[in-house]
Amino acid sequence: MRKKGIGIISPANGLMHFFPNRIEYGKKYMEKNNFSIYFGKNSLKCVSYYSADVDDRISDINEAINDNNVDIIMASIGGYNSNQLLEKINYKKIKESNKIFCGYSDISCLILAIYVKTQKIMLHGPTFLAELCEYPDILINYELTRKLGLGYFSGMCFHIISLYDEGIAKWLRLKRLMLRL
Repeated sequence: MRKKGIGIISPANGLMHFFPNRIEYGKKYMEKNNFSIYFGKNSLKCVSYYSADVDDRISDINEAINDNNVDIIMASIGGYNSNQLLEKINYKKIKESNKIFCGYSDISCLILAIYVKTQKIMLHGPTFLAELCEYPDILINYELTRKLGLGYFSGMCFHIISLYDEGIAKWLRLKRLMLRL
């Protein structure tokens, strides 16, 4: 069985280059749990308050959409200025793809815009740097998510159990997923 692929993009802040050890830790942890991690070529950049210029950030999104190894497109972290991307996103490509977008904070505007324009399910959930690269342990609370049956995500409140296979459901058992009952 092929590992699920996670494409890491930085549509807002460019903080990843400050934490190379955490990035390596998160990558190893996810690979150990049967995921492959792919970094957008601009995801490690930092220009002022954001990761890269608008065209570079859009390029990373498009490359992740077109990459057959990527199943989930995840923001590296939140921040500022994701709204700069809204007019340049290729919503048609996103709608035609079978990609899941995931993130929170400033990325919420992207997730909401993609949902409104495509009616595709988006996840208001973890980011790579803030949740999956934590040291000494990834922020997972299996007991809470087991009791809640993974519950509903905040934002659009979509029930994920019926939407995604067990591999993704297992991965989504993270402590900081802002759950609503």
